[in-house]
Amino acid sequence: MTAADTQVLYTAGYAPAAAGVHPFGYGQHPEAGASAFTAPYLPQGAYPAYLPYQFVPITPGRPGIMAERSDASSKDVPGLDNRRSSYSTTESTPATPFFGSMTSREQGNRVAVFDRSTYTTPSPQQLVAGGAAQQSKGLYSISIPVDRDLDALLRREPAVPNAVPAVFTPQESMKTLDQSLVNHIPGNRNVYIRGLHPTTDDELLLKYAERFGKVETSKAIIDTATGACKGFGFAKFYDVRDSEMCIRGFYRLGYEVGFARESFNSRLKAEGDDESTNLYISNLPKSLTEMELVTIFDRYTILSSKILRDSMGNSRGVGFARFESRDICDEVIKEFTGVNIGEEALPMQIRYADTPAQKELKRVTAERRQFRTNEYNVGAYGTPLVGMNPTIYNQPGFRRGASGTG
Repeated sequence: MTAADTQVLYTAGYAPAAAGVHPFGYGQHPEAGASAFTAPYLPQGAYPAYLPYQFVPITPGRPGIMAERSDASSKDVPGLDNRRSSYSTTESTPATPFFGSMTSREQGNRVAVFDRSTYTTPSPQQLVAGGAAQQSKGLYSISIPVDRDLDALLRREPAVPNAVPAVFTPQESMKTLDQSLVNHIPGNRNVYIRGLHPTTDDELLLKYAERFGKVETSKAIIDTATGACKGFGFAKFYDVRDSEMCIRGFYRLGYEVGFARESFNSRLKAEGDDESTNLYISNLPKSLTEMELVTIFDRYTILSSKILRDSMGNSRGVGFARFESRDICDEVIKEFTGVNIGEEALPMQIRYADTPAQKELKRVTAERRQFRTNEYNVGAYGTPLVGMNPTIYNQPGFRRGASGTG
């Protein structure tokens, strides 16, 4: 058949049936021999009716012996191997993933941008729908919600100031908000707040806390020697959700805040030995000897006793006494605690002796408390030497209950 443009067109069933070729698009069949393949849309007289397979124009993915022309006359058009998106395959160049939803695929006009090359700058598919284009692939926007209501609560009078900085603690060692919101004690509604200004007292802390919800109790820890806040306090809410809101609010201003942990005394008691019969006795006269200590408890059998002394042999005013049973120890503690002995008439103090675990807990806690105290004093006052002269707080600039700088 001859077309209007003088091209010869071959129909689908052009190949002879004797060659075993059945109609299969342009007269080609996948199981036919190479000589049976036809060449559609050839210019009239340019090629014979049938071309051997070796002379079929090469396409990517099909091996052949013919190469593209590389003469100067064809340099204005890049070769197929260098042209982007000139063929479709997922073997050598993976397709671009689509990050939208299936619903978004069905809406709006599509901007056809073919991007299957991993060696070029990104040219992602764009979906124009509702006047907004789809964001480029590989770029992810993380929306950080800003709680305007929480910011308004913090600015309510008296406004909560920024925390006293923890100058010795590196940023990577500080807790994240998620870590601060962890509650290890079921039903715990008590919030620990650290970073309070020295001018914070119980009344001011209550005003800070009650903006987040109904407060059951609150307490700012005050240094009795100076009358200033030690930098931390507690606020217990009726609703745990209000406790969490309080944590979020104070955390935003740089405070070390979170659900209060188990008290030190509770942890110390947990490290005790319920079978111990060794008692620790303090506030003893410096002249008291071991024999005199035994005579104090002459109604009971003492298995061993000892007075602690320094390197010079002087008594430290404390000692130990081991009794026969736990019940006897309880009786001794109840009967002799507070009894005045010696010429000084010092009230005797008796308790169970610390276990090794309790001693270690006390040591670590004392070191940490000293570190945190020095850190707070430097952050709040610029020096760790605070409390050496209590009259510093009697200066005109010191005003209790103020929410300004401390």
